[in-house]
Amino acid sequence: MADLPKINTGGNGTDPFTNSTSGIIISSSFLFLSAIIPIYFGSFRSLLRHLKGYSSEEEFVTTKDAMQFPFYASGALFTIYLIFKFVPKHIINAIFLAFFTCSAVISLGRLLIPIIRPYIPNFFTNTHFKISYTQRNEPKEAEGDGKIIEEASWEFQTKDFPTMFVCCIIGLTYVVTKHWTLNNVFGLAFSITALECLHLHQFKNGFILLGGLFFYDIFWVFFTDVMVSVAKNFEAPIKVVFPKDILVDGIFTDKVSMLGLGDIVIPGVFVAMLLRFDHRLGRNSYFYFYTGFLAYNLGLLMTFGAMLWFKHAQPALLYLSPLCTIVPSLAALVRGDFPTMLEYSDCSEEQIKALKNKTETPKDTSSKSITRQSARKAD
Repeated sequence: MADLPKINTGGNGTDPFTNSTSGIIISSSFLFLSAIIPIYFGSFRSLLRHLKGYSSEEEFVTTKDAMQFPFYASGALFTIYLIFKFVPKHIINAIFLAFFTCSAVISLGRLLIPIIRPYIPNFFTNTHFKISYTQRNEPKEAEGDGKIIEEASWEFQTKDFPTMFVCCIIGLTYVVTKHWTLNNVFGLAFSITALECLHLHQFKNGFILLGGLFFYDIFWVFFTDVMVSVAKNFEAPIKVVFPKDILVDGIFTDKVSMLGLGDIVIPGVFVAMLLRFDHRLGRNSYFYFYTGFLAYNLGLLMTFGAMLWFKHAQPALLYLSPLCTIVPSLAALVRGDFPTMLEYSDCSEEQIKALKNKTETPKDTSSKSITRQSARKAD
């Protein structure tokens, strides 16, 4: 969901229309950049992950997941709405704030550590650490200790402590001040790491997911006040925000415009898959990625335009879902790549099961490069 300020056309002797219009332009431009920048860089980080080989940190969306997600999201959204109705707001926000801030600190650290680590002086011996969480199912008599069904791990070095210390300071400052600038730092970190680690696996999953969320967004924004109410009451870095009129209210105002991270990440994972598809085609071109990326840009501009025209919060996926799926699909049809697009998968089903179960990863038979003859079919 996206929300922008209404243009003030009052007549109090000043020129509020000009001020508000300038504020809207600045606010809209910031939200626009806050959406397209993480999608661009997150997509290329997802490609690097793809090239290096997937690990247990990745999350793959199955067809079943894509079909169920709008229903689970609806249930979660309405539950949070009811909680805000019957439980004191400050208690709920304190719980959510603690959880999401801790997660945001880790996400920010994941982004900054590879960048800062080479520049940390060797004042002390560098030691490597690995923290692992493993869950096993109940063992049977013939299976010994049981089978690992889930594992999460985090590797770090003593060189990473200064970076994580800074991230923790940022997190504590955000908890105390709740300033929108720090909210956006964490929001962008969330978006980039989500785009890097979340994979739709197949285009059909993307069509199903974005199609379902198309109706989900329309219902909860246009037919109820649930999504708008939750978004405005939820004090956690799950959205990017900017002052509605920074020229009038300054940088310390709580009157902000917002764009939910879901409107960045959900279409973004589809755009990121287009980049991996381009790489699989082996044409030394990112045609489908830039087609999807430009479609996202257009959809976001249409969202902002509709908000200004109708003076009402808009379900961004109403515009983003059709454009991000239909435009690249039409381009693939014209170029003769649509059947190849439908057959594409990030890796084999056996690999996904192996990653989830932490067993030996089989050879990826689905990731063989497309022959030059088929790759250049549309040229």
